[in-house]
Amino acid sequence: MKKAFNGWFSVTNFRKIFPYSKSLMNVGWLFFDKLFRMATGMLVGVWLARYLGPADYGLLSYANVFPLILAPLASLGVNNILVSEIPIQDADAVDRLVRTTVALKLLAGLVAFGLIVTASYFIHASEPQLIVLISISSVSLIVQCFDAVDVYFQSIQKVQYSIIPKIIAFGLATLIRIYGLIAHLHLEFFIMVTALELTSSYLVIYGLFLRQHNHSIFTLLLDKAIVQRLLHLAWPLMLAEFFIFVYMRIDQIMLKYLATSDELGRYSAALRLSEVWYFVAGAITMSYYPGIIKLRSEDYKAYLSRYQTLLNRLAMIGIGLGLLFSMLGNDISTLLYGQKYEGVGPILSIHIWTGVFVFIAVGTNNWFVVENMQRFLLGRTIVGALVNAILNVFLIPRYGAIGASLATLIAQLCAAYLTNGFFSRTKEVFQLQTNALLFLPRLLINTLRRVR
Repeated sequence: MKKAFNGWFSVTNFRKIFPYSKSLMNVGWLFFDKLFRMATGMLVGVWLARYLGPADYGLLSYANVFPLILAPLASLGVNNILVSEIPIQDADAVDRLVRTTVALKLLAGLVAFGLIVTASYFIHASEPQLIVLISISSVSLIVQCFDAVDVYFQSIQKVQYSIIPKIIAFGLATLIRIYGLIAHLHLEFFIMVTALELTSSYLVIYGLFLRQHNHSIFTLLLDKAIVQRLLHLAWPLMLAEFFIFVYMRIDQIMLKYLATSDELGRYSAALRLSEVWYFVAGAITMSYYPGIIKLRSEDYKAYLSRYQTLLNRLAMIGIGLGLLFSMLGNDISTLLYGQKYEGVGPILSIHIWTGVFVFIAVGTNNWFVVENMQRFLLGRTIVGALVNAILNVFLIPRYGAIGASLATLIAQLCAAYLTNGFFSRTKEVFQLQTNALLFLPRLLINTLRRVR
């Protein structure tokens, strides 16, 4: 009996019963990492914001965002290339590809680091503290070369090799941050903890890769043929990453120059409450994606219906969050951040509505991929970046952080939704999005009619 029991619950039988268990396990690891970081980061992040106050919190946010200007140069946009290359190559070719990518990105990261630090010396010559903060934060440009190994472990469905070191590093860093808050340490301490967290986790991940492939820690490889192919394939992706930065983060850079650090601090505090929900859109879309892909080749009408259901749910959540924070934004921000952050409520009540368009954009990203229309994704990102930057120039000097929130909301509306209405090939997804945006209002109206 015991032998039969053990045989039935063997690994082999488990895989027969649940053939996608390995993929589900990887998704589970990724989801746990996101959830753990969201919950813990939210609590400690709010505590840190209260401790620092708007001005210093604004400096911290700016120092973290400023190096991202050259993050596309440091990353070279090659991660997406790795995702498609690793599964179709043999073990030796993958080993050479990953090690070459690490070496190439290390060189690019060093160049980006040097440029950012040099630029900070010229731009912020009168703010020595900010130069130090930016220099420490810019270390991320160098160590992100090791995220090529992170992509490798995800591609071979061994994501735990990268997630566990990250979770441990994040947990230890969180405890150190709490110590810093209790001990009333300076701003530089907290940005250094972030740099050490990132560096330590990536070094461990890289060490696991080297050990798995029996390489020395000093073993680097720069295969000329691989370098040429990567750069040839990746430059459009690098360009896209730059526009994504402008689209998503240029408002924080511009607030520092066109307003004040206090205003940037309040805006960053509002963003922490507004953007924390975005992972929900990714998680829901991921759960629908396999079924949607299957229906695409079997029943196109059912495929569209399934996509409509996904977008309806995403829009409902986005609108629900918008209504909640519009009504309670002042109370929530005062409760979490205190009186020093007075004014966060109105900023939050505007910015939270960008989530509606972020949610339906995340939901339709896969549609563009399935329909082989990736260039439209780049196009709408460029539109969003241009609209956001232009509106910020006019709105921030007059309205400060509220102007930045309005600019971001309008940019998301244009890029994620309105642009789809201008092209014949995207009219179908535009109609799906329109139906989703009207789903909750129609549902409420029909419910009220039934009650009457």
